Amino acid sequence: MTKFMKDYVSSCQKCSRNKNIHHKKFGLLQPLPISTGPWICLSMDFITQLPLPNSFDSIIVIVDRFSKMAVFIPTMSSITSPDLAHLFIKNIFSKHGLPSSI
Repeated sequence: MTKFMKDYVSSCQKCSRNKNIHHKKFGLLQPLPISTGPWICLSMDFITQLPLPNSFDSIIVIVDRFSKMAVFIPTMSSITSPDLAHLFIKNIFSKHGLPSSI
């Protein structure tokens, strides 16, 4: 009976999708290393789907992890990678230099 149950559950698509996966527990979350100075380690996030005042529907948020200073850059959600790089160079790199990590 046990063999039949195991075979049935392993061949049933619904059972396979909803069955709990048995594996080792994932490890503990590891904090990011502490920055050694301002504007060396940055974090970046995008806030999208905003109402359209002045034709911008997104905001790029860049935060210095050392000083917690944030820079908010209005943009469109259809921004391309080269345009994002240009905004980063114009607003961050030109004022604070090249960070070691983002």
